[in-house]
Amino acid sequence: KTGENPQYFPLGTFRGNVNKSGGEYGMRFQYFYHPGYKTLTGNLMVKNRYHGIWMYRSFNIVLSGTFAENYKSVEMRWCDNVHIHDSRFRGVSQRTKDLSRPPYFTKRCDDRYLPPVGYRMQAQIYDWNKFEDLGILPAANNRGARLTDVHFSEFDHTDECAASVPLSFDTGNVRGEYAHWNYASSLRNVTFGG
Repeated sequence: KTGENPQYFPLGTFRGNVNKSGGEYGMRFQYFYHPGYKTLTGNLMVKNRYHGIWMYRSFNIVLSGTFAENYKSVEMRWCDNVHIHDSRFRGVSQRTKDLSRPPYFTKRCDDRYLPPVGYRMQAQIYDWNKFEDLGILPAANNRGARLTDVHFSEFDHTDECAASVPLSFDTGNVRGEYAHWNYASSLRNVTFGG
């Protein structure tokens, strides 16, 4: 029964989470099927080796905060109806590159510390009808991502960090007979620069 399975328990609201220099993930969530919103506000995810926040197979996610100098600051894989608002994404600053250059440390953006990606989103809706079939979500509420009042900076480099990007799409994970792109994302007051 869904009522006895922790995957269907409400995740609730997380506020003011801070994670700096984590080994792999600042925060990692997967398989949350409760129809309520999973809300993570006021996050500060800085210099985590792989992901600031990584979510897998979930939906109805609301996220805000500052995400800086992670390899992938936020990645939502097979997550539908995502809203990221009032957030700042930062690649890697010149100051960090200066402070971490050889001979003292390994330089940024080499084979050990990959060039930053701000937000990585999927290219295909996870499952249009799965949650309706389970009786826990009405149809047509299962959509892509909305970014509102989001600023991306420190991704424009001409050195070893030139491969940094503020937004990327996971086109290698498109499934199905027709393998089409149907993840409907919208951007409102999203800015790039600095």
